Amino acid sequence: MIPESAAGRADRQRAALDYAARGWSVFPCRPGGKEPLTRRGHLDASTDPRQITAWFNRFPNANVAVVTGERSGLLVLDVDHPAALDALEAERGKLPATRTHATGNGGMHCLYRYPAGEKIRNSAGKLAERLDVRGEGGYIIVPPSSTTRPYELLDQLTLADAPAWLIEALRQPQRAASGAARRITTAVSTLDGPIPAGTRDDTLTSIAGRLHDGRTLEELTEELLEVNANRCSPPLPDAQVEKIARSIHARTPCKQSRKAAPEVLEALKGIEAELWGHEWRGMGELSARDVYVALIKAGRDHGELIPAGVRVSISVRALALAAAVSKRTAHYALKRLKTARLVRSDNAERRGTHSGALVLLTTRANLHHSPTGLRRDSSGATLRAPRLRWSAPIIERVSGEVFRSTLRRQGKSCGAVIDALERAGGSATVEELAEALHKSRTRDLRRRLITRLEAAGVVECSGNIVSLARDWLDALNIERESAGEIEANRRDIARYAREREAYRERDRIKPEPVPERPPERIAGSVEELERIEDADPELVEALVAYLDRYPRRREETPSWLSVALWADGYLPAKPTPGAVEVALYELRVAA
Repeated sequence: MIPESAAGRADRQRAALDYAARGWSVFPCRPGGKEPLTRRGHLDASTDPRQITAWFNRFPNANVAVVTGERSGLLVLDVDHPAALDALEAERGKLPATRTHATGNGGMHCLYRYPAGEKIRNSAGKLAERLDVRGEGGYIIVPPSSTTRPYELLDQLTLADAPAWLIEALRQPQRAASGAARRITTAVSTLDGPIPAGTRDDTLTSIAGRLHDGRTLEELTEELLEVNANRCSPPLPDAQVEKIARSIHARTPCKQSRKAAPEVLEALKGIEAELWGHEWRGMGELSARDVYVALIKAGRDHGELIPAGVRVSISVRALALAAAVSKRTAHYALKRLKTARLVRSDNAERRGTHSGALVLLTTRANLHHSPTGLRRDSSGATLRAPRLRWSAPIIERVSGEVFRSTLRRQGKSCGAVIDALERAGGSATVEELAEALHKSRTRDLRRRLITRLEAAGVVECSGNIVSLARDWLDALNIERESAGEIEANRRDIARYAREREAYRERDRIKPEPVPERPPERIAGSVEELERIEDADPELVEALVAYLDRYPRRREETPSWLSVALWADGYLPAKPTPGAVEVALYELRVAA
């Protein structure tokens, strides 16, 4: 994408402020696209000039989006092709002249005054083919934004009132009361973030499956229509959403999700204190820390109090996803946590394909409180940030040559800083953070971690005080997406789904036997081979980081590299030359 001029960026901020002055709630979207840059999407839209200025100072190339519906007083016809509007007017009558915008796909937005007291939802194809409506829960991109092509103002007229026949066609029919109070607003139905075209059917089906907990078909349909209107971009036709609801409702209801009991949450406070009392050193330890955090967060959702601690039923795959590590790293992390007597396994009730369980031990955690000087967040909300991934090597082949580079990410060390700031209520001194994270040198903490978070807009520094930015979670997720972390998470989810399916089908689908090799081609026997253990993932990660920093040392011997990794602080202990040799071989295979 060609960088925009400073004048172009100023035009967008000025336009956003002008729209807000009209009473239209605005928010920034991704440059060249329609995806919101705010954490809660259009729900974060504002008319506050200070908030809008802050957004467009942070995202100077962002597209400008305006919320539709009663909030901004806008009802918008999204015309993909002029022929669609011509056909509608030929059938129903001429629409009044009003303000119109040219859209990025060659279509047109017709803006009307939203009818007071009405409840008009977003819809796609309800009026006519290739003619959509943006009402409650919707938003539009406005000039001077740009997607495939620039958005432009066509007619700068005063907003006209929509004709009565149009309002009647868009008015939602009243659903019959079910006789019982409607159980609305589950955690699933209020999730924010757009659902793009191509994923709408699958995502709505998944959401419907979780909502189907015994409620009536009318209640399920209403919830799903609400999700479709608020999140799908563009929304699916109502008939299609109702078909999904009927299909899911015909199945056996799922169990309602249960939150942990108060006594479990109280026990988890002591366990979280153990998290801060433990010193996490090196890449392997920090990965184990995130696995421990993921278990604490899972315990808050569905933990069970037992005499030894809090029992959490979770699969290793789900734990790896929540901690943003590989499945193999999750296994190694659990070994570390068990050795440190922070966690133990509890698989007594495990059957078939059901997940096992882990116990967060409270024996030690209850003996002392957190040794850090950080004050607790008054709201009690901690560890909310998503787990971050380590930087990753990128190996590319171009014309037969192999090129290696590194995809830079914030990493789990920066994630620990964010957790500490959350625990401190959002703000702490550098010295307090160093104490909480067991860092002896505050200068290195500021140079290596805080500076990176500040550049990403996650934290703000004022002298010796470090604070979480107002929209720190938005900035963090934008950083995660640009660094490929969210896409990597999607790939992991798809891979684990394939693995689960293969495991379930293991008895039905038998692998084809491997043909035996002719005896004359076999040299030696299997008994003569020496079994070599798999490479330690912590050692592989440390080796990647070291060789990326010192590429000229790739030809050094394994014994030399084992000393260098330990001496330079990449590993807490010196690995054996044999272990380094295995890790080097794994890197060569990956290349």
